[in-house]
Amino acid sequence: MKKAIVAASTALLLAGLTPAFAQADQKDGKPAVEKVERDRQQGPRFSAEDRAAFVAARLAALKAGLQLTSEQEPHWTALETALRGIADERAERFAERRAGRDEDDSEADSGERRERRDVLQVLSWQAEGLRARADNLTKVAEAAKPLYDSLNDAQKRRFGVLLRDALGGPGGPRHQR
Repeated sequence: MKKAIVAASTALLLAGLTPAFAQADQKDGKPAVEKVERDRQQGPRFSAEDRAAFVAARLAALKAGLQLTSEQEPHWTALETALRGIADERAERFAERRAGRDEDDSEADSGERRERRDVLQVLSWQAEGLRARADNLTKVAEAAKPLYDSLNDAQKRRFGVLLRDALGGPGGPRHQR
């Protein structure tokens, strides 16, 4: 009997929520279900201030996790500068992509037909991105070397994990949209 009541309650709850999701969103006129799916695929929309706060938090976590000594502190500045530069570049690329995506969306909304991207153009963009990533990782390696050489064994064990997080998570800077 309890199972039947729970099942009936769940069915009524879901039936009541369905029309709410089917209604169009007030801002862009798209159904709310489409908006939820788009947000799930694109991830949260952070502002520039949000991104800067996360960069600062990742850098603070790296520095705190390493527990630098006063002799190691001077080597930290070069690594921090390199990581902040990479974060700034990523933010610029992200803003450019978002502007292009918003432009594509507005063209599609106005009824204009979007052209399919050329496969070779996409390959070219990907190659450019990989070159930029390689350059950035080289900058980080060069900036980190003096600091890394001054670390003790315990700090060196933590350095890789902490640096990976500072670069933007498990996959580092390659995990972008």
